[in-house]
Amino acid sequence: MKAPLNRRVFVVGYGAATALGNTFSKTWQAAAAGQAGFRRVSRCETNSRSNVVGEIPDWDPSQFSYVTRKEASIWDASYIFLTMEMCRQALAHAGLEMDSQTGPRTACLIGSALNGTDSYRIAMDHYVNLGPLKVSPYLLPNVCANLPAGKAGMLLGFTGPIFSPQGACASANHAIAIGSRMIRDGDCDFALVGGVETCLVPEIIQGFSNMLATIKVGPKDRAYDDPSQASRPFSLDRKGFVLSEGAGVLVLAAEEKMKTLGLHPKAEIAGIGWTSDAKHFTRPNAETIIRAIRNAIDDAELNPQDIGSINAHGTSTLTGDATEVECLREVFGKGIGRIPITANKSQLGHSLGASAAIEAALSIEAMSRSLLLPTVNHIPDPAFDDLDLVPNQARKHGYEHVLSNSFGFGGNNAAVIIAGPSQKSGDTGRRPIMQFSVLGTACLTGAGLTDETLETFRRGGAVRGRPDLGTIRTDLSAASLRRLRRLPRMTLILAFAAKKAAGIAETAVSPGGIYFGTGWGPLTETNDFLGQLFASGEQFASPTDFIGSVHNAPASQAAIGLKAMGPNITTSGGDYSFEQALFSAALVTKEGDDPVMVIGADEYHDLLSPRLDPSSVSEGGASDGGAAFFLGPHASATDLRLVPAFLSYVPEGTDGIPPLIEALGGPEEICDRFGAVFAGIPASTRSRGEACIASFLQRTGFSGPVIDYRRVTGEFAGASAVAAALAIDAVRRGVLPPQLSG
Repeated sequence: MKAPLNRRVFVVGYGAATALGNTFSKTWQAAAAGQAGFRRVSRCETNSRSNVVGEIPDWDPSQFSYVTRKEASIWDASYIFLTMEMCRQALAHAGLEMDSQTGPRTACLIGSALNGTDSYRIAMDHYVNLGPLKVSPYLLPNVCANLPAGKAGMLLGFTGPIFSPQGACASANHAIAIGSRMIRDGDCDFALVGGVETCLVPEIIQGFSNMLATIKVGPKDRAYDDPSQASRPFSLDRKGFVLSEGAGVLVLAAEEKMKTLGLHPKAEIAGIGWTSDAKHFTRPNAETIIRAIRNAIDDAELNPQDIGSINAHGTSTLTGDATEVECLREVFGKGIGRIPITANKSQLGHSLGASAAIEAALSIEAMSRSLLLPTVNHIPDPAFDDLDLVPNQARKHGYEHVLSNSFGFGGNNAAVIIAGPSQKSGDTGRRPIMQFSVLGTACLTGAGLTDETLETFRRGGAVRGRPDLGTIRTDLSAASLRRLRRLPRMTLILAFAAKKAAGIAETAVSPGGIYFGTGWGPLTETNDFLGQLFASGEQFASPTDFIGSVHNAPASQAAIGLKAMGPNITTSGGDYSFEQALFSAALVTKEGDDPVMVIGADEYHDLLSPRLDPSSVSEGGASDGGAAFFLGPHASATDLRLVPAFLSYVPEGTDGIPPLIEALGGPEEICDRFGAVFAGIPASTRSRGEACIASFLQRTGFSGPVIDYRRVTGEFAGASAVAAALAIDAVRRGVLPPQLSG
């Protein structure tokens, strides 16, 4: 494998749809004019007092030529068409055309906190009122988190890797950061990065209201007669955020490719900092937020005094705003009063996983115009009288570096440093290949925990089925597991077991980061949350299940349990979610960092799984489980290693085998270096998968055993993580089960 490149990454375009406008241009004009885009909700009916929201004005996907009546019928998750259109607008803004040269080298990373929630709602409504046969067969792709990026690729013609970072309200900054690292290292030349959120459905409005996160507008509130005043970050009378829909997409480009194509740089992604609170799901942790901000400044090779403007997370909650100010004071000291702070959510509301991308685009546009956008609806809070919050009106100000913060449920913190488009020469030296030493491995299958699973595999037996978590013996206390549902419980069991397998005591070193891949997320919490809502006539929604239903919730449980305060990144890409998590770990981690935990897991749910993926009930019955790996980052590792070698998006009808063979070193090296192939062929695409394997064998001449591991593990998205654990055991022992090796 080639060593990674070390390239500078520039922003060359962007698109956005927000409560201020259905394009970036309209959003910018309204933002610069000091407007706020809030109204009483019209997308749905709700009895909640949290009924002031941010809706995208004049948003009608049916006006687009690519949204036919059939397409609109199939794709009922609103975030799909919103993503497609924002990617199209962003590419147009950048002047970047997708062709035979750029398309294969363009990635797409679109994060979301809640994904296709509206499609779930439609399916549940049909199931309850019309019967199970009325649940759409397209429910699975509609709620699959990476589907919007995939549909954008089909529309626009890019075929590079696609990701869906799942970091709650930090998702878009995770997308920007991972996309930047992919370009830096040479995995792609261009990337569409950002976030999307179509969250204005009754259960989400009610869920946030029940957990006391959103503003409840009563007759005595100043927003009662004027909804535009509902969001007021850092103001004396702030009392909750305004929930908003929206999307933002940035186009990133490698420096030399940007110059070759004559693209115009608008800004540079200069620094990234990400941490995990490892403390509480919703209460912010100042210690780790401070470290994220400092890490971003350090990554940009700057000093705190170099920052010319701060785009605050600023959600308009009492605790959140106060904690962010505490952190900024700690980082910038007495100099904080000289740095203007803007809170875009005062105008846009909180678009959850999309917010950071929208705010990044606004920050870049403002910096290019030497302008500071205002924090509107501002009534001074004496507690913040040392801050310049750019109150109520935009003003001129020249600056070269912006700090953009985003923090999400589960304790995800991500800070990005955006620099002006300097054209100084970049460092073209290659970075070492990141390879991970396998320090500890754990897996959980229908056969049991690691020892039982490996023993069954060594005998040539199948490990299909669903593990009985009540009989799994672990070192975890009953109290630590009691309140956890199936997926977070499996995740925590796996994480602790992998650390123990590395010979590290529970009180010893914590992982430097948690990287979690899940195809479908916490289905039990999702079902219980929606079930309670429907059963109560949309009057009650459990705050606990609501928080627990987001995809990154299990990873946050692992971070809290292991006290892991480094990056906490969740990826969701269907059957290759685990591979995305491992790939993300390699992009983020540097040699010399603390060991990291990479986990892949999914649960089977009796009601939802058969409707999301009918093939999940295979011949051997329903299966679920996963695996965890405690990995040491060593670029020159000579012991047992786990290396992410290749990741690509291959649309149906496209031949993805040649680039795979090239990435693995070519036919001769494949035959010399590899002793077996573990092939994951989902039952739903078996004929296509078998054809791919046949093509690989024919083109390489590889004659070793090919293990069709899903016949061993059963059908579930996290099966590839289990396969990796089985493969590690086979390499460590130097032998494959005779029944499987042919």
